[in-house]
Amino acid sequence: MTGRRLAVAAWYVTFTTITTFAAVHYVVPQNGTNAISPYLSWSTAATNIQDAVDAALSGDTVLVSNGWYTLGVSSGGYAFATNVVSITKAVTVASVGGPGVTFICGREWRPGEPPWRCVYMEQGAVLAGFNVTNGWTDPSCTNWPDAVANGGGGIHANGGIISNCIVAQCSAYLGAGIYARGGSLIAGCTITGNVTQAYSGGNGGGLCL
Repeated sequence: MTGRRLAVAAWYVTFTTITTFAAVHYVVPQNGTNAISPYLSWSTAATNIQDAVDAALSGDTVLVSNGWYTLGVSSGGYAFATNVVSITKAVTVASVGGPGVTFICGREWRPGEPPWRCVYMEQGAVLAGFNVTNGWTDPSCTNWPDAVANGGGGIHANGGIISNCIVAQCSAYLGAGIYARGGSLIAGCTITGNVTQAYSGGNGGGLCL
């Protein structure tokens, strides 16, 4: 087979694989009763976001119904904080109704217990249309490497896209609402009412549009 034919064959395999296997995984609040992995319909939807993210492959979408989401705690990403949602692959997590009716809620940090950040995400991940609230990481953590790892009580974005979100009432030593780096993009978001011990109660880094 010539080099051109090999290239065309490789493109065809890649394209058909992506278009054939990209899937949508569904999430409803905790009152859902028939969760069946990999959650490919509303009738078998996951009852927390993390389960659906874990079931998804790169390129898939996780579609989230209106409600409050506090379960599905994951230690993915940095070990310095527990994350309600951890998106460490190229998956889009999007709400149906937008940030006015879809909430990812963390928990206030308490000495002796791991802090609960709302969302940790990496390159290729997309978070769209959520109200991210009450996420905390250890505000007393001033050692710089640990403080960076603790950054972002609401969202710690080590790459990825955050779109059309409200990030409010979160706390951290650095970047209380969002601590973004690694080429992260923040678009159309409202970041308000967050508290930091060092700098940037709103967004510590990232490109804002």
